[in-house]
Amino acid sequence: MPISPGSAINHRTPDLLSHPEPFPFHSRNQPLNTAFQIVASQIDKRRAALLLVLSLASAATESIGLILLVPILAVMTGGASAPGLLGEIAVWLGGREALGRMLALFVTLIAMRGALNLARTLVGLRVQRDLIDGLRLRAWRALLHCDWRVLSGMRQAGNANLLLTTIDRVGHGIERLLTAGVTIITLAGVGAASLAISPRLTAGALVGGALVILAYRGMRRRAHRLGVALDGVYDRIHAELTEGLSALRIIKSFGAERRTEDRLRRELMSLHQAERRFLRDNELGQLAMQVGNAAFLALIVWIALEYWQLDVMGMLPMIALFARGLPLLLTLQGCLQDIAYTRPAVEAATTMIASAEAAREPELSGTIALPPVSRSIALRDVTVQFEGRARPALDRVSIVLPVHTITALTGPSGAGKSTLADVIGGLLTPDSGQLLLDDQPLELTLRRAWRSRVTYVQQVPILFSGTVRDNLLWADPTADDQALHAALAEAAAGFVLQLPHGLDTKVGEHGHQFSGGERQRLILARAMLRAPELLILDEAANALDRENDAAIANTVLALRERCTVLVIAHGGALEDIADRIVRISGGTIKADGISKERSQ
Repeated sequence: MPISPGSAINHRTPDLLSHPEPFPFHSRNQPLNTAFQIVASQIDKRRAALLLVLSLASAATESIGLILLVPILAVMTGGASAPGLLGEIAVWLGGREALGRMLALFVTLIAMRGALNLARTLVGLRVQRDLIDGLRLRAWRALLHCDWRVLSGMRQAGNANLLLTTIDRVGHGIERLLTAGVTIITLAGVGAASLAISPRLTAGALVGGALVILAYRGMRRRAHRLGVALDGVYDRIHAELTEGLSALRIIKSFGAERRTEDRLRRELMSLHQAERRFLRDNELGQLAMQVGNAAFLALIVWIALEYWQLDVMGMLPMIALFARGLPLLLTLQGCLQDIAYTRPAVEAATTMIASAEAAREPELSGTIALPPVSRSIALRDVTVQFEGRARPALDRVSIVLPVHTITALTGPSGAGKSTLADVIGGLLTPDSGQLLLDDQPLELTLRRAWRSRVTYVQQVPILFSGTVRDNLLWADPTADDQALHAALAEAAAGFVLQLPHGLDTKVGEHGHQFSGGERQRLILARAMLRAPELLILDEAANALDRENDAAIANTVLALRERCTVLVIAHGGALEDIADRIVRISGGTIKADGISKERSQ
């Protein structure tokens, strides 16, 4: 339902559980072993082993301490000796005369357990942080090395959300998984202590605990469905904020502030609705388990006293054990529910990583050198068919760029110009056909080597936060000031040296400290610092006024002696200076000839 400016939201938020909108990378078909392998690969095996040892030692000290309560209570109350092995321990310790030693041992065990818990917490935190940082870096590395065809088909707002929010949710799931593991180990210790005191009561408690965990399966499934839906909500919120911040000028010029705010409010309401449901389910489950635990404990005590004829001395340690074990059972159920809730985030992250790594570009060949191009750069019978498109983006296209010439590529939007530039620049691998350097086909393993000799200048000039120097050094981190000055001079960007701070001038966010023409000159300077063999200008002057368009064209004309230039243009000065003009439409070459300027 559309929202008019100034209106309030007057419709119900969607039911996320009935109609979940999953995160783009969520896949029910992702094999669990693949997800496990990706996550496990980020775990330091030695730290994980240390964490396990510390958890076992902590549980052992707690179990021994709880078992020790029986002889201590027997001695203090003067009651009958403890049964079986526990009685022998009491006799071995020396009975009432050894009460001080038993109490000292009990305190020592408590102190040891505290120290072990501290160490376990610190090691667990390190394991968790290493895993999350490793997973985030692996996801980023997978994207950086992914084949361009696959990468360009992804929603980059979704990738940003996954790298930030989704992997943080994975971190929460890992923390709850570690807590669940520690809880299970501690429960095992409590169970061992209980078994040593009263096998019958322990058997009843184990059956009851298992039934409780099974009874909550439906709630965990519901938590998983909610996690799937929430991944989609987080993705839409991130996209809304990213797009809104990049379009503030348009939003204000159209007077669309209220509409934009309302769109975000609608998504936030969906998020809050889902989170309330999760918290409500969680609290209701905790309440039901607390009441059930109390009733179960009362029932066990009643049966033990009335039917099994256990004495009070034997019951007190068991009650203490149950009082310790029941909260642990509550914690375990909460952990399992949180794990189900965050499992979709794990699935989304590992699915993206697996998909991007499967599409990894071939490694750069270290045995075959790529000689400089001396005659021509060409495409021969190149076809590119994108998935989901009825018509090829390029259909058996052949084109030749003689070295040290300027070729202008023209045509309507969607004609295939940028796709052709991506192929000839080594960014995109065609479905059929060849990229030729001096009439020799370029091998896949040399594609990255060829890209290192190509510089691409986009229509929207991209400058990174930092200084002018920082941006130029992106092309060559080893360049000295002399090389930077030379590159600025080549690109007619000497104005930088007239600024108060020169190369150390802050460019501002996306280079907003400079005009459009100045930004393009800085981009050209960065391009020339790389000493490219092929310079691709993708509508680089379309957004500039006539004066800046002419200035950029004169700069490019001077660069022709150093490199081959491919210009994507819709008229203007850059097209006027071209040696050849190639017209493309519908993915095929329609005209290829010498420009009017050069023919005169």
